[in-house]
This record gives sequence, structure tokens and C-alpha cells, in this order.
Amino acid sequence: MMNTAGYNIAMIPKIGFNKYEIILDDLEFIFPVKTLEKVKRMHNFGFSITEISTETKRDEYEILLAIIHLHRKGKITRRIRVS
Repeated sequence: MMNTAGYNIAMIPKIGFNKYEIILDDLEFIFPVKTLEKVKRMHNFGFSITEISTETKRDEYEILLAIIHLHRKGKITRRIRVS
């Protein structure tokens, strides 16, 4: 298991056949602060991920990751439902 508690850059150990896959490489992880504020506001007011995605013109998975980011920062007031 990789330690993600610190601020060090994680290094992937050479194990086995070195078969790794970079995940989410098709998504954009940088958000303008204004867009993050809009995502936060819309989510907290009850808009769906699809509605937020359409309004911000961002991929639904990018919006989901932004909501997770905002939740971890304590900026989400609406409960995140999995089902």
C-alpha cells in the first residue's frame, strides 16, 4: 500500500512485469476558482452532477472529482449520496 499521508512524491516500485496503467488520463484536474465555486454552490443547492456538468461544460467525472475535493476541504454542506 502506498503512503499518501505526506507531501512526498509517490514513487511506483518496480514489481513484477512493471505493468501499470495511468488512470483518468483523459480528465482535466485544474479548475478555475470561479468554476469550483459554481460547482460548490450548485451541488449544495441540490443540482445533479449531470446538471452541473452541463452548466460548467465539464466532464461529469471531473465534476464528481471536484465535489470530492470540495468535500475533503469542508466546503460541501449537502450530503453526498452514493445510490
